[in-house]
Parts: sequence; C-alpha cells; structure tokens
Amino acid sequence: MAFIFLLTEALTNPLFDVIASTSRVDARAEKLLEEGLRLIDLRYQVQSSVDAAERLQWVPKLEVKDWLERTGALLQELDAFGRQFREWRDELQGPCLFLLTCGCPMLSAYRLGTRAAQLHHRVQGYIEEGRHLGGVAQPPPLLPVEKVPSFTLRIVGRQDTLDEIKSCLGEDDPARVIGICGMGGVGKTTLLVEINNSLIGRNTAGLVEIKNSLIGRKTAGFDMVVWATLSRDFTVERLQRDIAKRCGLSLPDGDDGRSMQRLLFDFLSTKTFLLILDDVWTDFDLVEVGIPLPNHENRSKIVFTTRSEHVCSDMDAERRIQVDPLNKEHSWELFRTRVPEKLLDDPSISEHSEWVVDACGGLPLALICLGRTMASKRSAGRWALARELIRDSPTGLRGMDQVMYSLKLSFDGLASDLTRICLLHITSVFPHGQAIVEEQLVISLVQGGPLRDKEAGVARQRGYNVIGDLVAEFLLQTCTVDGTNQVKIHPMVGIMALHVAQQRGLMMPPV
Repeated sequence: MAFIFLLTEALTNPLFDVIASTSRVDARAEKLLEEGLRLIDLRYQVQSSVDAAERLQWVPKLEVKDWLERTGALLQELDAFGRQFREWRDELQGPCLFLLTCGCPMLSAYRLGTRAAQLHHRVQGYIEEGRHLGGVAQPPPLLPVEKVPSFTLRIVGRQDTLDEIKSCLGEDDPARVIGICGMGGVGKTTLLVEINNSLIGRNTAGLVEIKNSLIGRKTAGFDMVVWATLSRDFTVERLQRDIAKRCGLSLPDGDDGRSMQRLLFDFLSTKTFLLILDDVWTDFDLVEVGIPLPNHENRSKIVFTTRSEHVCSDMDAERRIQVDPLNKEHSWELFRTRVPEKLLDDPSISEHSEWVVDACGGLPLALICLGRTMASKRSAGRWALARELIRDSPTGLRGMDQVMYSLKLSFDGLASDLTRICLLHITSVFPHGQAIVEEQLVISLVQGGPLRDKEAGVARQRGYNVIGDLVAEFLLQTCTVDGTNQVKIHPMVGIMALHVAQQRGLMMPPV
C-alpha cells in the first residue's frame, strides 16, 4: 500500500505542479499583455507628437528619441515572448502521458513566468518614464541667417548698388543705420534679399565651418541676421512678435508690450546683429520695439528699404543709398529675360516693343510683369492693342494691375490730399519722361492748378513744397540738364495718375 501511495504521489504531484505553473504563467502573461498594450498606445502618442513637431521643423529631444528607440526594442522582446508563450501552450495540448512523465513543461512554465514578470516590470518602468517626458521637441537651433525666398531669376544692372550696400555692412564702415530708398517696384527688396541670402554660410571670423553645426559660427561679422517686413499697416506689436519669432523667443498673449520690449532688448543686447527691415513706410522708435540702438560698441547694424526720403531722415539713416530705374541697356536686358528673342526680332513687333520698354521707364517691376504678359502675344496686332491698354486702361492688361497697385500705394501714402491733387494736375499737363524746369510746374500749379486760389507768395512757396514732397516720395524724378536741376514724370507714375484721375471722374486726357 505504501508503494501505491508513493507511486500515486510521484505521478500526481507533477500534474498539480504543471497546472499551478500554467495558471501562474497565464496570469502573468495577461498582465503583461495589458501593460504592453498601454505601452504601445503611449509610444504611438509620443511618436505622433514627434512627427507633428518635425513637420514644423522642430527638433525631437534626445531623451525622447532614446525612449522611442528603447521602447521599440522592448516591444520586439514582447513579440519574441509571445511566440515562446504560444509554443509552450501548444506543448500543453499534447498527450497527458507527456505531461505526467516529462518535467520540460514545468521547467518552461517557470522560465516563462519569470520572463513575464521581468518584462512586466520593465514595461511599467517605460510607461512611467514616457508619462514624464514633457515636451517631445524643441525649436530648431537658431540659424545665423534664414533664407528669404527670391522671386527674381537674376538681378540685372545692380552690381554697383549691391557692392555699395555690402560695403556699408562691413565692420570698418562707420554707418550703423543704412536706408535704401527708391520708388515702388524699383527693386529695393530684391537687392536686400540678395544681400541676406549671400550671407548664408559666410564666416568672416575665420572659423572652420562644419556642416550642420552652428557652434562658434558668425556670418559676415554678425551673430545673427534678422529679417522683418513692415508694410503700410505696420504696428509695433506685430514687429515685436516677428522679431521674437526669428530669435526663438516666446512672448505672452495680451501683453502690454513692455515685457516684450524688455525680452527683445535683453536678447539682442547680447548679440551683434544685422536687422533688415523691408518696406518701411513711417518712422518709429527702435527702443520702444526693443531694438538696441546700433553703435560702435555692439557693432550691430540696421538696413531698411523705404519709398520715402523723409523716412530715411526720420529713422536717422547715416547712409542713404538711392535705387534708380534701370538705364535703357539694362532695361532691354531684363525685358529679354521674359520675352522670347524671336518675338523681339520680328520687324512688325519691334516698334511696339520699343514703345513698351520706353513706357516701363526702367522700372524692373513693370519690365518683368509686362514682359511676362507680352511673351504670349505673337502678332503685331496684339502688341498694338496692349499699347492702347497700357496707355488708356492699364488695369485691363494682365500684369499692369500689379504695377498700378504698387505705384498707387505711394500715391495713397502722400501726406495730404492737396499733394495728391497737385500730382494729378502735373501728370495731366506735362509730358511724361521729359525734363521739366521746377518753375514751370510751380507756375502751372499756381495759375491754373490746385493752388490758384492761394495768395501769390504763399501759393508759390506751397508749390515748391509740394514738388519737394513728390520728389522725396519718388513720385517725381530729379534730373540734370545743362547743369540745371530739373524734374520729370516717370512714365508709369504718369499712367497711374491719369488712371486715378479717370476713376475720380476728373477725366484728364492722356499725355
């Protein structure tokens, strides 16, 4: 009886152990499955946040990338464990004699249970770590220069002006505030885009440039170059936010501007910066924005574009660089970049193309826009019709609307309605593109123009002031004839003014 008892005990104990071990492994595997699914879900959320940040060109934090790599490896271990678990469960489906006589299933159960517990502990640790990652990415490192898109195929006839601007930006040039002035559409922004982009990758400090590394790198003597566009609807707050964004600074919403001012000032005071302000229409206080005044100690500089000589004065520009329309040779060179040579060589079209180029008056915007439009007109008749539209109904011709809009911004930006009316009078009475003695303009304004009701002495002085303002706003051009300073009406300004007069019902005839 004792033998039977011992045999029965020997045969039944393994069975009970296997069943108990199986139950423990199943329980641990179930817990591991639950935690593994939670880890997969958390990893998906973190990876999605990283992908979204990278689309915004933000840089994932190193600890986040490390966590994603480690969790990826751990999930592969869970896959391997799952395969082992399924194989073990398949073994348990074998003959009962095998379970009773072989210790392998029980040994495997012990090993799997231990492995499940270890994996479960690691998964819990990774989940806890993932919950405390915080922000998954940070803004990209500040580049010394950010590339500004250029909409010009190539710059024509401006090398001397480019060289002059670059010279002013040199460390040995004393000018700290430089104003680039000229009429709308003359190419001021294009020049500064070229300047900005030419500074990318330059290292005048003589340091070794390492790809993708910004350590110790300066650009043309500046720690950083900041580009901001102001336009007519300029506000101090918007300029502050544009500069702060470029500098990687976060500004609070609803702030009164003072903390933004201090934040910008404190940051820029630690830098040698080049601030490029495009399209400045009115003066403003740099310190109010938070911009430290450039001086020889901080070696910073500011360069801006404007359509007004008054703005150059009010912004205390130490150097003014005037951008004039292109000469005849460069005008044709630019026009030919848009119009096929075959059309321009056609004798039946050449007369019309000469007129179109002359009407552009060397204004790059007009040459480019009209060049694109005329490139598709392959007959003399279509060119003749375009001439009529340019002269009589400019906004009816594709491309001219952009030119007219640009010049009318200058017209609308004049200080007074009287000055605007005087310009309309001048452009309706005098020929466009030809030199005019200032005295003739004043006489016309006083005797039969908008100033005729004023007292003679006051009217004459007012007339000279109006002409001076129009010259300062680049709506009249200065020229020299036989040593005498005279003025002339730019052809495109004349066309714009006549179009405005017609819209106002003045019906002034084309000159």
